[in-house]
Amino acid sequence: MNNTIVHIGYPKTGTTWFQKEFFPKVRDYEFFSPLTMRKLFGERISKISPEAVKNKLVRNRKNVIISDESMIGGFKKIRHNALQYRKAFNSATIIVFIRNQFELLMSAYSQYIKEGGEKRINDFLFIEDKNSLYGGKKYLYDSTIQIYQEIFGEENVHVYLFEDFRLNPRLFIERFCKRYNFQINIDKLNFSRKNKKLSGFLLSVKRYSNYLTKKQPPWINSAIVKKKYLVHIPFWNGFTQRLFELNNSIDGIGREIQYKDIISERNLKIIKDYFADSNQYLVEKKDLREIIRYNYPL
Repeated sequence: MNNTIVHIGYPKTGTTWFQKEFFPKVRDYEFFSPLTMRKLFGERISKISPEAVKNKLVRNRKNVIISDESMIGGFKKIRHNALQYRKAFNSATIIVFIRNQFELLMSAYSQYIKEGGEKRINDFLFIEDKNSLYGGKKYLYDSTIQIYQEIFGEENVHVYLFEDFRLNPRLFIERFCKRYNFQINIDKLNFSRKNKKLSGFLLSVKRYSNYLTKKQPPWINSAIVKKKYLVHIPFWNGFTQRLFELNNSIDGIGREIQYKDIISERNLKIIKDYFADSNQYLVEKKDLREIIRYNYPL
């Protein structure tokens, strides 16, 4: 019998670590990363026909893990994508990691600056629409979880908190492996973080350096968001991104920036009010009470 495990994200919930360090080392499963799938199909999996996915990834294979944080898609695409995956994978197990939205938005901002963005965080939060929180509806976790449980069955949709993994990675992975009977040598895993947020000092310096490039992150809608820059220096963005990530890995160059350091009180309240009902539903209906301990917006 084919066992298919589909890890759909969310972004900024340790997906880089799982894709580079963990899933490739699970001996009894064949792993397909976002890069592998783009090589196979020339597209991200969310844009590929279910029949093509079934033929190339699932059929005639015993155990398969597919991981791509882009699979959820934008809010308007969540149900459509889930239905497509059902056609492709049939009885798959769906794995979803969620994260405190305050922290997730801060992490997304750090990534935005790493990749060339120049806006301050209080502008970034409303970067595509001054009246709408960036990515807001997508991070209403209750909606996504309900859609996937409706389509794949409640027992086949497993939800994890990124904070549990971050608190004690080894213990989390031991329990994770036991649940899915993964064959892997945990002692050979490197539990160091793969994609740290920039320190406050480096974040500020990198933001100002981004005025020397016209490039901005590819996931920002350039038709709506115009990049501000003084002059464009070819290859500057790639060079500074690698340089700052190298310096960020060195201890002593400032502490990792926290969302309370730079998000205004007004915007903290907007974020809290926006996600409170969704998170309260997770507490009351999905028994995810640990999100209270991790200070999710409630």
